Amino acid sequence: MSTSGTRIGVIASCLLAGFCIVLGRLWFLMVQDNDVWTRRSQENRWSFRSVPAKRGALRDRHGHVLVQDDPSTQLSVYYLRFRRSHPVGAAVHAATLWAGLQAGREGTTYSYLDGALGPEQALREVLAIPSRAFRKGVLEKQVSGELAYVATTVLAACSGQPRKRVFGALREAALQQGARPIGDVLTVSRAELEQAFARCLASLQQLDRDVLADARARRERLGLPPEQATGLFEMLETLRRHSLAGDRIEWVDKEGNARQGSLIEAVRRAFADHVPFELAASLRIGAEQHPGLEVSPSIERIHAEPEGTSLRALLGRVVELDRIERRVARGLPEDWLDELVPSGTTASAEEREWLQEDAKQVYERELLRRERSGTTGLEAAFDDELTGRLGLRFVEHDRQRREQLLWSNLRVESGEDLRLTFDLQLQHAAEDAVRAAWRRERDRFSDEKDQNLVEAAITVLDARSGDVLAYAGAPIVSDWARDVPGVVWRGNGSIGSVIKPFVLVEQLQCELVGRPHRPSASFDGCGGQMRYGGVLVKCSEKHWDSGKNPVKALSESCNLFFYQSGIGLEEEGLARALRRFGLMEPAEGDPFAACWQDSVRGIKVARPSVDTNTLLPRRAVGYGVSASPLSVARAYAALATGVLPMVGLDFGAARPQVQLDGIEAELDVVRQGMRECVQSGTARRLELWNDFQVHGKTGTAEVGTRHQNNGWFAGYLPWAGCFGEQICFCAVVYWVQDKVHGGEAAGELVAHLLKTMRADAELNARYLQPVGGR
Repeated sequence: MSTSGTRIGVIASCLLAGFCIVLGRLWFLMVQDNDVWTRRSQENRWSFRSVPAKRGALRDRHGHVLVQDDPSTQLSVYYLRFRRSHPVGAAVHAATLWAGLQAGREGTTYSYLDGALGPEQALREVLAIPSRAFRKGVLEKQVSGELAYVATTVLAACSGQPRKRVFGALREAALQQGARPIGDVLTVSRAELEQAFARCLASLQQLDRDVLADARARRERLGLPPEQATGLFEMLETLRRHSLAGDRIEWVDKEGNARQGSLIEAVRRAFADHVPFELAASLRIGAEQHPGLEVSPSIERIHAEPEGTSLRALLGRVVELDRIERRVARGLPEDWLDELVPSGTTASAEEREWLQEDAKQVYERELLRRERSGTTGLEAAFDDELTGRLGLRFVEHDRQRREQLLWSNLRVESGEDLRLTFDLQLQHAAEDAVRAAWRRERDRFSDEKDQNLVEAAITVLDARSGDVLAYAGAPIVSDWARDVPGVVWRGNGSIGSVIKPFVLVEQLQCELVGRPHRPSASFDGCGGQMRYGGVLVKCSEKHWDSGKNPVKALSESCNLFFYQSGIGLEEEGLARALRRFGLMEPAEGDPFAACWQDSVRGIKVARPSVDTNTLLPRRAVGYGVSASPLSVARAYAALATGVLPMVGLDFGAARPQVQLDGIEAELDVVRQGMRECVQSGTARRLELWNDFQVHGKTGTAEVGTRHQNNGWFAGYLPWAGCFGEQICFCAVVYWVQDKVHGGEAAGELVAHLLKTMRADAELNARYLQPVGGR
């Protein structure tokens, strides 16, 4: 028998051991795991909330909105929660899970669609599960727990009873009456459970119909073609299959390695954008009825221009992209974390660093979820200006995560609005003109292959500033800016005789300053053809002595004059003629290097090119020389003003110009030839002189094996309008029928545009009434 001292010693030892255990645990909590519990304390008290940024609007030169952001609402599915907490999702999931446990039914899956394995049958399957399935040891622990959870969801939602009471009834039935189906363990009858489930399913189906109907109505309001929208049930079916397969998000990293991320069912997936407020509000108010469906604010990019137009394609697209590194580096000041989590917020500097690191991670994650970037066209070209800065708020909240106090915030910054050089009214007129020209020239062909090769395009510039007033092409086959006809071209893009004014300037210059040339006074008269290096080159008609006169040769487009001019100028002289007007890339040390414009921000037009394998005299009449209508119009702006502008789409931006000194007399001769071209030359049938005093030049280049042509017309008006803009233009129709020339195909396009402008009071006053000019 132990003495009292021994007993006291044992008790004291036990107390001491217990004290040491408690002390050790406290040490682990306060020292070893201090970081963990401190972080949890911070998460329970503070959080960071993002504020989406509004992207800047694009407007035309007169302030009309072309595209802008508009606050909207988005509906999304968080499937992991939906299949566990929504009665319909839980029924489908539980029925599939239970069927997979039965011998011979392992591959059976229930769906959200009507049919033999639809949601109603899934409910019946769940209600028929015997309660003994929830006894301990009957099923694997993980499977039993998941099945019990979703079965409880179904019974609680359909009976209106708390989950705790339902789960207790299931457990009691499992212990006492194991054969009893779980649909009979509550005081609510099975028929009542089915009726409640049917009402919930009908509500979900009605939501799906409302969302799809609104999407169709919205497209009609915006004048968009109908499209098959992804509805709620279609999205649920897709996510159900991913859930069963355990699929994860996949992507390829910068090194090209395949990576996997979160389970697809754990990522919110939108099934409806731009949802009306009333519909979104009703869903939010009834959020308890449809757990797993979420309402979140979003921003809609609204286009004033319908799809299928040139301007819509040129404006480009905005999509959500992972652009974290660039955004963080560009969009945030260096001290933004100090501003967001100021000193004094936490008890220690270390805790403050933790919060700042959390803020950075939240910001980057929100960029990934919310950031939008332009991927094509002007949206991509001016993305830095248009993209704002995502905001972040540092808030203190209570146990229900309701905000109680705003500590600080990183202010959201909207993107800058951008005014473009386009004149919306003029753009619409240009769109109509190119569509009419494209249809007219396409319908001349009977062969479908030829019809599919026809394209039309027109560019209108302000000759004085280089502003692009309109740029249109037809047909529009995609929403990519690069596919707008005239931006690039299929096959041969030779510009034909619209090159002749530039060759004539060089010819006259060389005669004046003595560079290599053949004097035009010594040219042979045009008999319709000549030989060069054993090759027969022809003119469209016999001009005789008119083919020796520079003005007449230009106005009547005599090839023989320019063949002889090109031969006399030689390779260097012809290259100089093109480089002076930005139609050929400069060589090293070129005096005309400043005339070259490598690109136009916002329109990735193909750069001018010259095929030096083409016979020299043929290059002098535009064969083997390719350029976009934009580049040709820019060169014609220099013919109009004596100044070669840099073309741009950003209204009001300062852009350099190149003064073409020393060629004023030569330009006067060229202008006289262009005037006579419209009065009495190759463009005389267009009736452009008496009405508009157009100075222009036609161009035709044979490009097809059956003598199909590129038809061109370029020119300008000799005055500035009431706002100081002097319009110049270049139109082209690629692949026109044999015997159809530039004046007929492209000239008619320009005539159509000018007549439309004259009929519009504003455009007429803005551009066609002379105020000043040459």
